[in-house]
Amino acid sequence: ELRSRPTACGSRVPPPGHSLEKLPAVLPEKTVLIRDGIHLHSEYSLRLQKGYFGVKVLLVNKKRTSLKVLILIPVFILGILSVVSNIMAINNIRMVNSNASDITDDCMNSISELGEIQSATQSIHKLGLSHIIATDLNTMISVVENIRKEQSELENNLEDYKKYVSDSDQEVYNSLVQNYEIMKKELGSIMAYSALGKKEEAYAFANGVVSDSSSAIQENINVLKEHANSTASTARERLSAVYTG
Repeated sequence: ELRSRPTACGSRVPPPGHSLEKLPAVLPEKTVLIRDGIHLHSEYSLRLQKGYFGVKVLLVNKKRTSLKVLILIPVFILGILSVVSNIMAINNIRMVNSNASDITDDCMNSISELGEIQSATQSIHKLGLSHIIATDLNTMISVVENIRKEQSELENNLEDYKKYVSDSDQEVYNSLVQNYEIMKKELGSIMAYSALGKKEEAYAFANGVVSDSSSAIQENINVLKEHANSTASTARERLSAVYTG
């Protein structure tokens, strides 16, 4: 029977005919089991690591998304407020512009109407004086017709001007109408005395009551014009303040 022999170092020498290479270090089954276990353990660890990093990446992405949302929300709110503010500003400018334009147009139209009233009043006064100096009946009749025509146009102008009269101007407008009625009445007296050849009496009325009422009408017109210009100026300043303010 072949047996191994001990050596001087204490180890055993394999028997003759046998070598160390033919002796397995561990059993093959155990080697497979250990190797598979290591492989399974490594694969499981890798999966755990992947899962951990995946969750970590997901949390980081969610965190970044939340920060973006938090940053964008105020931006959206400011954008909406800016749009609403711009719309309100545009509507306000349009409204003020419309009101200012209407006021300015009304004031300019009222001043134009007052100019026609003033011109008609002066024309009627001059025609009354022309009746006094007329030397023949036909001329007197022609002057009377012109006076009646001018009076009709003046009365229409006074009626049309009512729509421009504000509460603050109502008293001045009433005074204007009363002064015209006085002048109209006294012009009748002038033409009557003039037709009878009573020139002195006619001149007395022309230089007295008729002249005074005509001057009062001019003063009333000047006051109304001043108020209209002031109102138009205020409307323009308001409009300018909206565009520049």
